[in-house]
This record gives sequence, structure tokens and C-alpha cells, in this order.
Amino acid sequence: MNLNKKSNVLWLGVWITILWEIWVQRNKIIFNNGIVDEVEILSLAQLKGWLSTKYKNPEHYFSLAEWLVCPL
Repeated sequence: MNLNKKSNVLWLGVWITILWEIWVQRNKIIFNNGIVDEVEILSLAQLKGWLSTKYKNPEHYFSLAEWLVCPL
């Protein structure tokens, strides 16, 4: 995408958060006989992505609701 550096870093963080949640879910399935829960993956990725972005950019405040509607 043709974004500025800050937006590219933000999107990279979003992707890493999503991949991390998929990895955690995979480990639950393999090691704890869990089941695939797509809603849990998405919800936790959204929450952790918002928390990460919020603490990396304290000068820009946005609520979780705003993040869920439009992450950038």
C-alpha cells in the first residue's frame, strides 16, 4: 500500500498481532486439545493490536470502539 512510514509500521504491527494470535490458537489446539475459534482469534487480535498501538502512540488517543471500526 502507498502509506506513510507511520502507517506502514502500524499495519505491520496489526499483521504481527494477527499472526501471533493464530500461533497461540494453534498451540491451544495441539497441546491442550482445543478447537479452532475464529471469533476468539479476531477478538484477541483486535484487542491486543489496539493496546499495542495505544501504548506506542500515547499522543494519539482513540477508543477501542474507534479502533474496531477503523484501525488506521
